[in-house]
Amino acid sequence: MRRPPSQIRCLLTASLAISLMACAGTGGDASKVAKVAPLAWDQAQVTAIAEKLPRATALFFQAVYDQSQMVSLPASFDAGEAGDQLLGDAREMRDEAQHLATDLSKGKGRADTIGSFQRLEELRDDARVAGEQVFEVEPISNHFHNVSSMLDRLAPYYAETK
Repeated sequence: MRRPPSQIRCLLTASLAISLMACAGTGGDASKVAKVAPLAWDQAQVTAIAEKLPRATALFFQAVYDQSQMVSLPASFDAGEAGDQLLGDAREMRDEAQHLATDLSKGKGRADTIGSFQRLEELRDDARVAGEQVFEVEPISNHFHNVSSMLDRLAPYYAETK
């Protein structure tokens, strides 16, 4: 039995929501920075991880953009705003990741870059929420997972120390 396009879109949306929540690990909660075991600041290690973020976020943005161009949602399916939000979040993640990587490569430390890292964590959470409502699973969720795992690797360096 062939399903109508609206049912297929709803199923894909539900699949993406489950996939993005699983990929986000901690749910992408920006407060996670305070919940991981802190590691001593290692400029070289943090920079090496952060230098991979611009490409990962660019691929995530491109996947979201490409999907937004392919999917034509019916007017009854209220995903336009969520799709725009996800695209905006992905674009801002791409730009903020470049900013973070540039600052770290110039030798800026934790105190100077924590704001960018925290903004990326917030954007990850926002993208997860917006992604619950739109687009099919592949390849957006794979790219989201890559970005999320890099942020998870950076989190201990930005964790609050007591």
